[in-house]
Amino acid sequence: VLGWNFTTDEIELLNDSKKISSQSIFQLGGGNSFNTDKRLIDGLSGVILLYVKSWEPPTMDFMDTLELLVENRYIERVEILPVGMAKEFYKNSEDDLDVWRRKVETIKSEKVWIIDYAT
Repeated sequence: VLGWNFTTDEIELLNDSKKISSQSIFQLGGGNSFNTDKRLIDGLSGVILLYVKSWEPPTMDFMDTLELLVENRYIERVEILPVGMAKEFYKNSEDDLDVWRRKVETIKSEKVWIIDYAT
């Protein structure tokens, strides 16, 4: 499980709220350098769940990082889960989801999915 601009504690809280278990939790973006994120991504494989803040539109840094995930041949699928604010029980809005869908579609990769777990 990855979190874009989340702390590992926040990712664990999200996992608990969504009833998701994972042995590996990593932070991307935020205070990490691009090279730090690249080294982390190079070591990943399988299906990746990536939490993003739904109210923050995808930045160029995020899209560059997403491209690295797509280019990693050992990653089967990247499931992007936009989550709302904690005070709203992580519920996102349909408008926010639409922004994420439109931007992620520009990657044109069948490996990338926007998902929406019911809260």
